[in-house]
Amino acid sequence: MGDAVEASLTWWVDGPRGEAGDVDPAVRDLVRQMQRRAFEVTAGWDDIEERELDPAALDRLTEIRVPTLVFVGPLDIEAVQQAARQALNDLDPWRHHDFRRYHRRHDDAAPCSPLRLRSGKDAGLLHRRTGHEGDRAPVDFTFPGAYFKRGGAEVHVVVETEPDRTAQLRQDWSEEELRTGYVVHFALRVDSLDPYRRSLAERDLQPVGGPRIRADDVEQIHLVDPDGYVVELMCFHNEATANRRRTELAVSGEGVPIAPGHKGC
Repeated sequence: MGDAVEASLTWWVDGPRGEAGDVDPAVRDLVRQMQRRAFEVTAGWDDIEERELDPAALDRLTEIRVPTLVFVGPLDIEAVQQAARQALNDLDPWRHHDFRRYHRRHDDAAPCSPLRLRSGKDAGLLHRRTGHEGDRAPVDFTFPGAYFKRGGAEVHVVVETEPDRTAQLRQDWSEEELRTGYVVHFALRVDSLDPYRRSLAERDLQPVGGPRIRADDVEQIHLVDPDGYVVELMCFHNEATANRRRTELAVSGEGVPIAPGHKGC
């Protein structure tokens, strides 16, 4: 049964063109529980006679006379795409909303100083800690830089074209803005913040922002890289863990408010 559950997740949650890393792990776990329960409930149904509609429902679409909206998504399997095409042929009147016209966010790009790229700090952080993999850029992208990819998201680090250009673009955030994360930043979801805290401690470094537990049980910390880019690391806790962390932060006094000038953590 376990293999059947995982196969269902791969086919229906990840999709034929997706990867497990593209989907919120909490969502996959909930669907896993639901699918396992469905298999358990129907395990003894082999002797139940199943009666098919005659004629089949798809053969009676022409009988529908109310306005109908047909949704088609870019990750739908071919069987769903085929059913949608048949519905579009038979429904009258109909409206068609094709989500394949819309695209997910593809990448974020950031210029960096040559020294920073040569140091390998970006590659080490992205690959070792968040699981991003180095990815080849298009062959005609001959300028220096590095591509990192995880699932459907990419980060492109490109070397500045003029000396000190990256420094000129650096924003002068206040200490309070950095402390609360009230700044322009990249956000990366991670399974645990502990490895990052240990890695920072080994280098005698501290986050510039956070920690904070949001009302939806997400814990956040913010880091600044050598070129001034702010990176948020966010971890989704369950309710019990979030409440424990809230207590710990209240006792230690580490917690930060939601924004500059706000009280509470």
